[in-house]
Amino acid sequence: EYKSYLSDKTVYDVISRLKRHPNPIITSHILISMLSIMRLLIVMGVAGVASPYNIGLLLHEGDPHYELYLRISEYASYIINLYSNTSVEIVTSEYQGSSASIYKATSKLIDENVVVVISASSSKHVGQEADLTSLFDIPMISVTATDPFIKTANRPLLIRMAPSDTFQGEVLFDLLKYYNWNEICILASSDNYGINGIVTLLSFASQDKDMTVWCLEYFDPTIVRSTSDLLPHLRNIRDSLARVIVLNCNRKYGELVLEGAEAVGLMSFGYVWIVTDAITSEFELLPDASNEHAFDGILGSEPSRGQSDLFKMFHDQFKSYLGVEKQDVGTWSAFLYDAIMLTQKALEQIKPKHPKFDSKIIKKWEDGKRLHESMLNMKFEGISGAIAFDDEGLSMNRVYNLKNLQDGVFKPVGRWYSDIGIQIKHPEVIRFLGNPGAPPRDNMKSLSGKHLRLGTIYEPPYSIKNFSRPCIGRNWNPDCWSGFDHDLLKILSTTLNFSYHIYEPADNQYGTYNERLGRFTGLVYDLQTRKIDMIGTPLIINYERSSVIDFLSDVVVAKSTSVFVGTLNKFENPLFFLAPLDIYLWLLLILIICLLGIVISFLSRVSPLSAYSSNYPTSPLSVFSGTFLVACGIVGSKGRSGIPNSPAVRFVLIVWWFFTTIIISMYTANLTAFITWEQATSDIHTLKDLLYQDSYSWGTINGSAEQDLLMTKKQTDLDLIVKNSENVATIFEAVKKVKDGEHVFIYDDLSIGYMFRQYCNVSTFFNELPTYGLSFAVPKNSPMKRIISNSILKLAEEGYIEILKKKWFQDEHNHCTEGFGVHSKAFNIKVMSGLFIMLGVAVVIGFVITFAEYFRLCYNKKKFHPSASYLQLFISVIRENLLRNQESLSKTTQNQHIPTVPSKFREEETRCLELLLRLLKKRDRIEDKITGLQDSTEPESDVSDMIGNRQLLSPDDITTRYYETGV
Repeated sequence: EYKSYLSDKTVYDVISRLKRHPNPIITSHILISMLSIMRLLIVMGVAGVASPYNIGLLLHEGDPHYELYLRISEYASYIINLYSNTSVEIVTSEYQGSSASIYKATSKLIDENVVVVISASSSKHVGQEADLTSLFDIPMISVTATDPFIKTANRPLLIRMAPSDTFQGEVLFDLLKYYNWNEICILASSDNYGINGIVTLLSFASQDKDMTVWCLEYFDPTIVRSTSDLLPHLRNIRDSLARVIVLNCNRKYGELVLEGAEAVGLMSFGYVWIVTDAITSEFELLPDASNEHAFDGILGSEPSRGQSDLFKMFHDQFKSYLGVEKQDVGTWSAFLYDAIMLTQKALEQIKPKHPKFDSKIIKKWEDGKRLHESMLNMKFEGISGAIAFDDEGLSMNRVYNLKNLQDGVFKPVGRWYSDIGIQIKHPEVIRFLGNPGAPPRDNMKSLSGKHLRLGTIYEPPYSIKNFSRPCIGRNWNPDCWSGFDHDLLKILSTTLNFSYHIYEPADNQYGTYNERLGRFTGLVYDLQTRKIDMIGTPLIINYERSSVIDFLSDVVVAKSTSVFVGTLNKFENPLFFLAPLDIYLWLLLILIICLLGIVISFLSRVSPLSAYSSNYPTSPLSVFSGTFLVACGIVGSKGRSGIPNSPAVRFVLIVWWFFTTIIISMYTANLTAFITWEQATSDIHTLKDLLYQDSYSWGTINGSAEQDLLMTKKQTDLDLIVKNSENVATIFEAVKKVKDGEHVFIYDDLSIGYMFRQYCNVSTFFNELPTYGLSFAVPKNSPMKRIISNSILKLAEEGYIEILKKKWFQDEHNHCTEGFGVHSKAFNIKVMSGLFIMLGVAVVIGFVITFAEYFRLCYNKKKFHPSASYLQLFISVIRENLLRNQESLSKTTQNQHIPTVPSKFREEETRCLELLLRLLKKRDRIEDKITGLQDSTEPESDVSDMIGNRQLLSPDDITTRYYETGV
């Protein structure tokens, strides 16, 4: 009958029932004593007194659970020896933490001939202990090691009671996704526990497209002595703007981290802290805060220790064994108890021989592997849950408790299962830091209340330093700076509600990779080392820098330009007055005047209405010479008297007058510029031209965008330019070299336009390099990137950035006041092509008007000759016009032979002219009388009789008749 009581569960059931017996005399203590005596008698009577197996227990002297582990191991051996046929004895050995003390403590257990070593050490120490026990084929059980990489080929007999951190990484990731926290920071110790414990979390985060790890901070536990040693890491986390922080380190450093987090404001409302099993399993050891609820709301996870009835019975009996009313059993204590029970069951199954070891002589135990194999195959229900192992000796019990710190105690609020994930039955009971309600967001949406350190370099027009007395020694003050960058930063600080101060790098460089130093220089290095929070002056965006820092949205787009002082044109050429117009334009103007004379002559001859009075018969040569003089006269603002009768000629001459007016105005203006200002010229128009001259040196600024572009582009010519360049450190040195002459400065067009705005004797040309963007920069993976970039894009859409560009890069008051003059370029045919097209259209219209005149005459003749066609009439009109011109030509030939009036008749000619004037006056009086008679009441016939057959001649007719007849 007694054999049925050997099962632990059966004994507990019997004791529990007897405790509820109505007879108060019968107590559990009496029964335990009686059963112990019975077992002792039976064992002694049947098998005699058997030698117990030694089970080694390795403990760290500084472990806060040291006493609890001792009590648990004592109680476990007591239960085994009470109810089992196999007796055991617990042999304890302590170490202090050093490798020497670990080997010494382990060797002590080996010399005690232990059949198994159970360790409650950290993963690092367990590895060192297993290296030694494996030499003797002694199985080893770890109750606390969770390092996923601790099991190696040199440690084949290692068994772990706790699940690997690989699964805890899954727990943390699932918890983050459960609350939709996709932007996090991770703080971990740089030892095996800290680094290996977050490998899985980082792996899952990198594969999730929505999750971003804004900062990953490692601290060296070997140099951490106080909270102040952790403050730089905590400040980096605070500056990252992430609101969710995952902490993975052991209990000792966890205390310091949480104390420091409270000091820098990371334990306030809106933040979330998630800790791992090293802290959640030792909740009573959290630091004493100024407020006992300061840490309430921390979330965490730990391997499940079981919630079965068996654990509850064990807990009650353990408290009775200790004689206390309250004693909590943590996860690691439950694992320790089950490890001892696992050893007892395996020993009872295979009953191995007692080993005999000498730690100084390596000798393998022949039953060690058999015992290890038996333990791997063992399956039973322990107080921590189901006990089972895979082939690697890793526990199959992969269940985690989710815990929440409430009122100073970590309380379970949910569980995680490897097959179904997180299960939280009552999410409303979970508290968060500073707020028991809804979970906070995972990031900040603004920089409100933040103070930033902004790095910049003195380089107009981007950053202009004020050298006045109030700003001497106060370069950190934003009010002592101006320029495009600082106007934009002031707008951003107002929009996002942050403050800042200015920082200048010690080497005054933007930052390039220095192969000798093995790192970046300048502002880029300062940003990497967190001396500054943001680079507040635009940098060129390139691959090399993008690998270590993050760029924001483009602020400006620049184009590479070259500037230099050109040679002078002093107008020593005596034909300088021809310079305002291109030589080809001069030739074209002369040709146009000749052609226009021919066109006007032709229109005058073919027009039904003669170009001038019909009383002026002219030869073709005379017509051409006259029209040529008209064309030339209009150009010179003086011409032949007389108004043409032909509408076509009139129209062409009007357009020609408009054409010449514009030509004269443009010539006069350009000639003034050529005379008033001297001109800088050069034969350099591209970067490649620099290689084919020896008058100029060239260069840019070290670390500038132009240097990067020249070095990046794989072209032979550009490689030679880089090789022979004479670079400078600052833009001020470059300006001085250009002013001194014979140097070409290669830089961006915006800076060159500003720095050389007052120098008129410089020439510029765009380089054959691509345009590039300039942008501010923040540390790699900083959440400020999203916030500030969005703000810059919004400012660009609203037009603020364009206003700043016009203010600093396109200031209308920034014009040249020094140097030799501005560049005035001669007008060419392409510039003037519109005027010539207009003149050609006018000539075409002139021909159309002439045709219209002929058509009108044909239309009038059609009335008298209705049977004739318009074509016949058109030919008839042309024939008549040509005959009339022929008659005019004959008269012109006759007039050419009229003798000149002899000198002896000149006095008579003068008297005749005087008489002619008197006759003209008399004629005017006669016309007045005729007008009066026409207005009188006399009959029309009388008026006609008085007029008679007189012919009233005009002054022109009289003059013409005088020259024809001589009278």
